[in-house]
Amino acid sequence: MALLDEPELPKSLDRSWRSLTTSGGAVRVDDIAERAGLSRQHLATRFRRSSPRSMSDSAL
Repeated sequence: MALLDEPELPKSLDRSWRSLTTSGGAVRVDDIAERAGLSRQHLATRFRRSSPRSMSDSAL
């Protein structure tokens, strides 16, 4: 299944993922999670549960 065929992410996760990927790793995951109002662990769990496989395979 192509990435474009995947369901859309919730806005908070989409913003978090875009911040992480567009920063080239310069933004701390803890900071992204805080902005989303989540713990780092909860953010990682939300990514795994609601994301395409390529996204959940990334290191968080």
